[in-house]
Amino acid sequence: MSSPQSMPIAEKNPSRRNALWTKTFLLITVANFFHFLGFQLLLSTIPIYAQDLGAKETDIGLVVSMLTLFALLIRPLTGGALDLYGKKRLLLIGLALNLLAILLYPFARGLSALFLIRALHGIGFGISTTAFGTIAADIVPPARRGEGLGIFGLSTTLSMAIGPYIGLLLYDRTGTLLLFTASALMTITSMIMVIPLSRTEIDLSRPVKKHLKEALSLPEMFEGKAAFPALLVMLLSLSYGGIIAFLTPYGKSAGVPNIGVFFIFNAIFVFLSRPFAGRIYDVKGVGWILLPGALSGMIGLWLLAHATTTWTVIVAASFYGLAFGSIQPSLQAWANDRAPLNKRGAANAMFFSAFDLGIGGGAIALGWIAAWLGYAKMYECAGVLFILMIGLFFAHTGRRRAASEKGAT
Repeated sequence: MSSPQSMPIAEKNPSRRNALWTKTFLLITVANFFHFLGFQLLLSTIPIYAQDLGAKETDIGLVVSMLTLFALLIRPLTGGALDLYGKKRLLLIGLALNLLAILLYPFARGLSALFLIRALHGIGFGISTTAFGTIAADIVPPARRGEGLGIFGLSTTLSMAIGPYIGLLLYDRTGTLLLFTASALMTITSMIMVIPLSRTEIDLSRPVKKHLKEALSLPEMFEGKAAFPALLVMLLSLSYGGIIAFLTPYGKSAGVPNIGVFFIFNAIFVFLSRPFAGRIYDVKGVGWILLPGALSGMIGLWLLAHATTTWTVIVAASFYGLAFGSIQPSLQAWANDRAPLNKRGAANAMFFSAFDLGIGGGAIALGWIAAWLGYAKMYECAGVLFILMIGLFFAHTGRRRAASEKGAT
């Protein structure tokens, strides 16, 4: 039998079993907001900053993917080490590395230096986001995991709504110094919010490992039951990588005015869809979210590929935001529901690693397509990823249903 200390805070106290709005949940959600706001301020501006340093289309893809590549590499190690060193300690280390990278950006004098700083930023980002996601998954009640993670994700969504647009305004009107200063201040604020978190509730939610070798072993770093949700979220983030890396250059080349409003309306509809999608997931299951969400994503990317006015961009962002806001948190909840309690760190590491791999791979692969066929055709090609997502889901559920029927006979 599991000891009280080996259980999540939402599960070990019956009186709090369905309590979602705890002090710990509020603190981690607000801290996550400031963490991602500091990141989102740079999301739409780093590609332009790279262009100012002499980057071409393929170089921009590499600059974007450098962060995601190193986040991808560090996540499995983070998943295994969360219990050994403590979630709060790992989270603060990740945030500190983020801060260091942000402070180094203004000193980049060429692409080589920028690549190195992006690598450092990726390591910090990989550690901090894995820790944030694991803490959130542990502290929400199991029966409300879809709803809880959807609400927690709103902190990311709100930063998406204001961060990229504010970042572009700061970059266009004041240059890089104020931009990087604002990003650093947001990261410092996140660290301040993390410090009061109770280590009793966060660090004892799963059994603590005794040896570094055990915590960093392959079985501890990866969780097979989270593999399929991770594969689907990778397909989702492949398309998002193309938006992050090339939306601003696409707007300039196609003459689409105010292309930056895509980030705002995308985030608004992500914000609106997350809580409802979480409740539907908890009651109906992931299929009720994935299929309409994928259709919405295809429509959004097709509209974006053919956008000529700001209004078209707004409609495209709305459809894409509905897709992203419903699919991503539902897949994360699904991954955590499938994983054993003592493997949630590994499950979240695998999930976010796949997400990072998709963004980095999307920036590179779609960059090649953009150089070959142009930005519009690139976004049309990205829409095919949602068709693939639907096909894989039907194949997976059909195979599991057949196996279940065979076992029953």
